Amino acid sequence: MTEKQGIPLRITLGQKEINSGEIEVYNRITNKKLKSKLKFLEKDLKNEISYCKEFLYKKSKKIIEENIV
Repeated sequence: MTEKQGIPLRITLGQKEINSGEIEVYNRITNKKLKSKLKFLEKDLKNEISYCKEFLYKKSKKIIEENIV
């Protein structure tokens, strides 16, 4: 359902991640998983969100430019 809503990142936080101190972040745009230490999670999420915004902007711009006559 979240894929349809346009949420680009999935954060997995379970007992295994808490024990290891690493959080799994899945980028639905690139289909890549990132393991992030808890202390770096905020920085890593900001980087992933910035990448998603830039990627989607470029993709949209390309579609618009290709369809303007």
